[in-house]
Amino acid sequence: MKLCHMSFLRNYYPMGKSLFYHYQDRKFYISQRKDLGELYFTVSEEDYHIFYSPKELLSAPLIDGETLLERWNDLAVY
Repeated sequence: MKLCHMSFLRNYYPMGKSLFYHYQDRKFYISQRKDLGELYFTVSEEDYHIFYSPKELLSAPLIDGETLLERWNDLAVY
C-alpha cells in the first residue's frame, strides 16, 4: 500500500499505530510512545532513532542519507 506523507500525519501518527516499511531488502518500522511524546524509527533493537515530532522524523536523513519524504515513493508501507 502506498501512502502519502500527509496520510501518515493525519491517519497513523495521531492514532498511535505502527507503520512497517520495506525498502529494497531492508525493513523498518515507525512507532510511538504518546505518554513520552516520542516517535521511533527502528531498524533493529540496537539501531533506532528517537524523534519528538512528525516533522522532525520526516525530515531526518534515515535511508541511504535521504529523508522519508525523499524516499516515499520507493517505500512499501504495511
